[in-house]
Amino acid sequence: MTLFIKKDPKNRTVKIVSAFVLAICFVILLASCGEKVSEEPDYNYKGKTDDYSYEMYDDHVKITGYLGGDVFVSLPLKIGDKFVTEIGEEAFRDNSVIVEIVFSSKIETVGDYAFYGCSKIETLELGQGIRRIGKNAFAEMAVLSDIKFGDHVETIDDMAFYNDQKLTALKFPDSLISLGENCFSSCTDISSVKLPGNLKTIGKGCFSSLRNLKKISIPAGVTVLAESVLESCEILAEVTLPEGLTEIGDRAVYNCTALEKINVPDTVTRIGDFAFCGCASVKEAVLPAGLRSIGESAFESCTGIAEMTVPDGVTHIGANAFRYMNIPSLTLPESVETVPEGYLYWCGNITEAEIHGKVRTIDRYAFSRCLGITGVTIPDSVKEIRDYAFGGCSSVKTLTVPDSVTSIEKYAFADCTGLQEVRVKAGSYAESWFKNSVYADKIVNY
Repeated sequence: MTLFIKKDPKNRTVKIVSAFVLAICFVILLASCGEKVSEEPDYNYKGKTDDYSYEMYDDHVKITGYLGGDVFVSLPLKIGDKFVTEIGEEAFRDNSVIVEIVFSSKIETVGDYAFYGCSKIETLELGQGIRRIGKNAFAEMAVLSDIKFGDHVETIDDMAFYNDQKLTALKFPDSLISLGENCFSSCTDISSVKLPGNLKTIGKGCFSSLRNLKKISIPAGVTVLAESVLESCEILAEVTLPEGLTEIGDRAVYNCTALEKINVPDTVTRIGDFAFCGCASVKEAVLPAGLRSIGESAFESCTGIAEMTVPDGVTHIGANAFRYMNIPSLTLPESVETVPEGYLYWCGNITEAEIHGKVRTIDRYAFSRCLGITGVTIPDSVKEIRDYAFGGCSSVKTLTVPDSVTSIEKYAFADCTGLQEVRVKAGSYAESWFKNSVYADKIVNY
């Protein structure tokens, strides 16, 4: 490498050391530090028999693939002098030959996708040693109609039996603690599910789209009814929820159109977004005193409910929570200071806009299309009325707006075609607003 020395115009000697030399050295150093050290496998060696590929460990064997072509397969108890305790990932995936498989009592784990897509297996009798069933382990099995679980299964992971459409019934051992997400989703023929008392966790979507399931009882150890857990179970008529449940998740019972009753345990504090949306056959919904939050569209389109009471302790009601219901009245608790967006949108049987004296804002579409309302009196706590809050309330004849209101959006009272009298105070913001609206000739000062 050449080092150049150059004199500047003032005859000062300037040493120019090649910066790129240093830069290259630095890059090489970083690269060498960043090189991955190849990790030693945790198994001792890989091997093959006539029928299986496998990995040999210090104390057990994992089957990693099937090399045979038999219709009836009995998994080996041992390979060499060690017990086979694990079926590895994708070991039998997409096998289209095996009709029956027998598990030895020493197998403890069935890996992810182990039997995914095995198209000829009709029944499964899982070995007594199995404790964990991996993700998608038995998913997409076109003719699987019956499962017998061993007595020691503790965990069934996400989508383990997803879309096994010929399954008809599920009975789990007392050992089961956890069901993952979408475990049995889209198993459309399942008509019976018996859950064990020791179960603690049911993952989201676990039993969604079970179109032949009529009833289910959730065990006492489950504290959260997960998101979409029973979504679109179309003929589900009865769900028993345990005391100790604290939350009903988003879309938990969404679109269960045959559900007849909602009895929420006293321990529940949150009902999630769309939780009971579309449950049109529900006639009764009892909400507990300890409830604090009702999510967006939680009871939307529950058209069969004739009566509902929102507990006083509720502090949050999401948009459209009661949209398209046929209830004749609903009292907003004083703990909620905003009439939510779409609160009673198109609830045709509502005859009165009940607004308590602590409300500060009436949000968009709150009472829109409530065709049964004939008169509206807004309390003097209200500051703001947003677009379409009363839009399309064509039966409203009298409207009273206090001078506390300082903001009315452009379409707040759009299409109130039956309005005959607007009562406002002289000199108020409301008077000024209505003077510039299509209702100018309806103003009456009070």
